[in-house]
Amino acid sequence: MSMAATLLPVRKLPVALVLDADTENKSAIREREDFLRSFLRAAAGDVPFEVFLAVPTIEAILFQDRTLVEQFTHRELSDQEWAQARYDPKQVLAVATDHRPLRAVIAGLSEERARVLRQRDPLLSRLTDFLKSVIDGKE
Repeated sequence: MSMAATLLPVRKLPVALVLDADTENKSAIREREDFLRSFLRAAAGDVPFEVFLAVPTIEAILFQDRTLVEQFTHRELSDQEWAQARYDPKQVLAVATDHRPLRAVIAGLSEERARVLRQRDPLLSRLTDFLKSVIDGKE
């Protein structure tokens, strides 16, 4: 949050702030988004920014499709792991990828798998749209 609030007025760079919601409670998510937008709006001036909360965590995005997650983890998930991923995707992903950092897991996705995730996940779709609008606005 503080880095985003610094980048906006000092460097005049567009910011996409992506954070874990750490909850599935819609009311709590809305409150947190409103707070974050208000906080950044004060620093942004006319610099574009957007807030994206991953529900419940960023890792949950990777669990949109069982076949897809099994392809990029190179292992079959048990029914118990698949059910647990809904509530604790960080832990399931850590175990399924031998505790590789999330960056390494994402970097290992093929372009095709990344495209499928962007199409299926609303957060990734909104994030992609924001980034495209920022790029298009600079041309």
